[in-house]
Amino acid sequence: MTIFAFRVLDIFPQPFHTLSDALEALYNDSSCMGTTAQIIAYYKNGAQLTVPSELYTHQEPRFKSVDEASTWLKNRNEKAVNGRPIGILVANPNDTFEKQLDDAMSVKDVRLKSDKPVASIVSDIENWLAEHQHLAN
Repeated sequence: MTIFAFRVLDIFPQPFHTLSDALEALYNDSSCMGTTAQIIAYYKNGAQLTVPSELYTHQEPRFKSVDEASTWLKNRNEKAVNGRPIGILVANPNDTFEKQLDDAMSVKDVRLKSDKPVASIVSDIENWLAEHQHLAN
């Protein structure tokens, strides 16, 4: 089966002719950081296959230490307006501080892989597509 286009759902409405173009667009658009965009490969026979995001993203903890999370939570809770926190909700402000801290430490951010060149990621995805083309529907 031959792939004729790739789409990055939820980010770019237009299809990309190559996987490299789709990945380059993701990496060059700063609004894509932390995204859960999906890359879909479209085959000429009408089939499609979703590329696992693990091949081009990774998860990392939002906070690098308990002290960092604790400071962030204290600041967030102090800035609350009418009992409502301002900013990203990583923990329920109505929970005990210990529970908020546990929740904050479990939060993971999704990031685009940056530890290897895009060409290497393209190669990994192309290999995965070749091995899994039988799953295309």
